[in-house]
Amino acid sequence: MKIISRAEIGLLPPKEVSHQLTPKGWVLHWVGGTGMAQSMTENQAKSLIRSLQQDAFQKGYSDVQYSFFVDPAGRVYEGRGWTVRSGANGTSLSNGTLWAVCFLGGPGVRYTPEARQGLLSLCREGMGRVAQADRKSTRLNSSHSQQSRMPSSA
Repeated sequence: MKIISRAEIGLLPPKEVSHQLTPKGWVLHWVGGTGMAQSMTENQAKSLIRSLQQDAFQKGYSDVQYSFFVDPAGRVYEGRGWTVRSGANGTSLSNGTLWAVCFLGGPGVRYTPEARQGLLSLCREGMGRVAQADRKSTRLNSSHSQQSRMPSSA
């Protein structure tokens, strides 16, 4: 799966970054109104994401609120990314434990099979990252437990 990077989108650097993120899953959001087109080009999607970032800055946020975006054609775009806590999930706990994915559509915009495939690919990648982090954490905890049970040399 190709993720279109922040640089390719033309996003500005965030004003502040928090890496306090222990992801366990996803929240799917949508943006758009009844006047949105049924489809959009990659450039139109990038323009919309840049405008969402500008809106976030105007509201006092440090960056665009979403971790990733998926457009109706199934293209995936980087927002805050894998390692930065989101700002879209409503609570501090949710922002620190759930990636926020935004579908670039809304009422009247069909949630296409391509968009579904883009989201599923993103979810598979994310869950692979969660599983890898869990395995790493288990190894570290196991190693620590073994060390703490070793007799001290007194």
